[in-house]
Amino acid sequence: MIRSKARSKKLALVLVLALLATMFAGIGSASAASINTIDRVPMVADDHIFDLETAPKLRMEERNAGEFGSTPFIFRLNLTNAEWAAEIYLEETALDILDWSVNQWVEEIEFVRRTSSSLSVRVTPDPADPPPGEKRSLQLPLITEVQRDGEARVTIDALDSAVSSGTFTFAVGARGETITTVDEPQTVQRGNRQEAATIIIDETSAGALREGRQEFRLRLPRNIEWHPDTEVSLDLNLQGDVISKSYSNSDRDLVVHIDITGASTSRGSIIVEPWINVTRDARFGDIDVTLTGIRGDVTGASGLTIAEYRDYGIVVTVDEIEEFFAGRYDDDYITAEIEIEETIANSLFGGRLIDFSLPGWVAISNDFVIENDRGSQYNETVTVDIDELDQNTFDYQVPRDVDQAMTLTMKIPITIEANAVTSGKRDIPLRISGAGLETQEMVVARAVAPVKVEIGRQESPFEIGVQRQPAPDITITEAYPGAIQAISGRSPITGEPRDLLQFKVRDVFAESMRFDDFDWRVVTGDIEIDDARISGDHDQIIELRVRGESERASTIRLYNIQMTLDRTVPAGFFPLDVGGGALVDNYTRANNWVERAARLEYVEVGTPTPGIAASAVFTIGSSTYRVDGEERQMDAAPYIKDGRAFVPIRFISTAMGVREDNIMWDQAGKRVTIIKGNRIAQMTIGSSDLFINGALIQMDTVPEISDGRTMLPIRWAALALGVEIDWDDSTRSVTIRP
Repeated sequence: MIRSKARSKKLALVLVLALLATMFAGIGSASAASINTIDRVPMVADDHIFDLETAPKLRMEERNAGEFGSTPFIFRLNLTNAEWAAEIYLEETALDILDWSVNQWVEEIEFVRRTSSSLSVRVTPDPADPPPGEKRSLQLPLITEVQRDGEARVTIDALDSAVSSGTFTFAVGARGETITTVDEPQTVQRGNRQEAATIIIDETSAGALREGRQEFRLRLPRNIEWHPDTEVSLDLNLQGDVISKSYSNSDRDLVVHIDITGASTSRGSIIVEPWINVTRDARFGDIDVTLTGIRGDVTGASGLTIAEYRDYGIVVTVDEIEEFFAGRYDDDYITAEIEIEETIANSLFGGRLIDFSLPGWVAISNDFVIENDRGSQYNETVTVDIDELDQNTFDYQVPRDVDQAMTLTMKIPITIEANAVTSGKRDIPLRISGAGLETQEMVVARAVAPVKVEIGRQESPFEIGVQRQPAPDITITEAYPGAIQAISGRSPITGEPRDLLQFKVRDVFAESMRFDDFDWRVVTGDIEIDDARISGDHDQIIELRVRGESERASTIRLYNIQMTLDRTVPAGFFPLDVGGGALVDNYTRANNWVERAARLEYVEVGTPTPGIAASAVFTIGSSTYRVDGEERQMDAAPYIKDGRAFVPIRFISTAMGVREDNIMWDQAGKRVTIIKGNRIAQMTIGSSDLFINGALIQMDTVPEISDGRTMLPIRWAALALGVEIDWDDSTRSVTIRP
């Protein structure tokens, strides 16, 4: 076992006689919270040994700052087709194993070699690093020895740590002295001097191509010939020269002679850039090259696909990429012209469908036409009918028995979900496939966020039950002139006025949070606002009516905002939705889109949590329970069912400081809602769905009603409330702590 400290960088080599899992049993579980990557995947010899300088690095980074926690955690690294090299266990070299500039937040790290291919790692974070809000990364070099040809992989076994499990390839072992790869195969047609994909012959290790003559042959299929423009070169890592090239066997064979004058210090490569002649008798399909070593160290290889021979051609183009505001519905919104052109007749399969699809956050807003130009006597126009605004796919059937090349053109009217792009721009890809077309995606337009919304600083958290509390300022800035629209009448899609700009505070319960007052002004630009007021069923909306659109991008500021909260509002942050018909007029029940252009955290409520107990003890079969040693009575006793302890959720909740009015029962829906601080839990009798702050958690059981009380297995009750539990089998009791 190697133990390293980031601050002192002192090491101790300890003989380990027991598994690390046994040594550190009982550490609590944590959800997977890391993004894991390998910095590179080299090709190496099938017995290659990585040292500190050459080893690929495994990087594990927190998804969100702080998720690794502040207590020690353990995970394992298991190898496939590789073993841990001895270097990582040598005390004199272990100081250099970790890059302390990356891992500086680590107070101590311990390595335990369980087997030749299994390593346990125990990480102790330094509580002083990093500063709050910064993500932490753990970077480990994979100092290993590859065992045979094929992929060498490392598997992360998270155990109970805050690291995500996963398997990653970190090297590819190759048998022989060289390994050959090919770029993306080219598409070729009949004729001379057709460009094919580059062939690269790499050394599997530095110096694998020894000094002296190296000779190899590249063979093409029948009726395919090498063109003399084919080039063979050495990269800078190889010392030597290409002596000659010769062609034979009806020019199917290319024989290359190379003189290596010195061993390479880094892996070198021989690069072949092919040009070929495709003759009349060549067969359609893949064009594969076979590599044979004649003299020296080049390892043979077969099935090297450098091209695909086709007797057809199709070109898809977009004339111009236009930009569109998200959230708008407009008959004039169209993409740039899309053109699908056959360069050879019948390249598109007659009678087959070409399928088109846009992302789920894009919809086709109106009917449009596809024009097929096949010459004066073959023109055709097909209308694509759009029934609902949720449609984002369509198809076109290619006509049969057409002996002339055709060109399809179309202009697709689109509309974009309002919150599809929250800032800047986002590409809109169109996916095209079928009828002989290779599946491809191409950008046909760009979505643009119409506005940028900024929230000011809140001086202090809100208090419940207090009137006219100062709320943060709201600033909204147009991305372009006219981004906030002023269109008379109502949207043909939503039925809402198209000249209203709305700011709506989102509350858990109706009528518990409201606006009292605000001021506003146009800070920059020339947008015209003729009315500003508080609206909504319980004054939860600030509403501005836009009289005239801007010719200069404008900024509007809302300030001196005052709000009132009643006593039912729980602690936590509450968002603000920015929308209204001036920004969003394309949401429907059909497309299930949102009616907001932006949602931001707006106000924080600091409701104090009353009287939380230090502990509460419930005993199976007993209707009495103890809270901080004080005995209390309840009307439903815990019980055992199917090996699980069921407890009354209401009494546990009140013991943990939840007020009675924050435990709500919906008789119609058979649903209970519990609010504990900033935690909101919901569960339904007979359903395995548990919602915590809106996130769905699937339970392996369901709540049930016993003696008029909602009962839940203690494990799920604890999760719902965010508390800890201890089970005492001897007394058949459970202790609950916040």
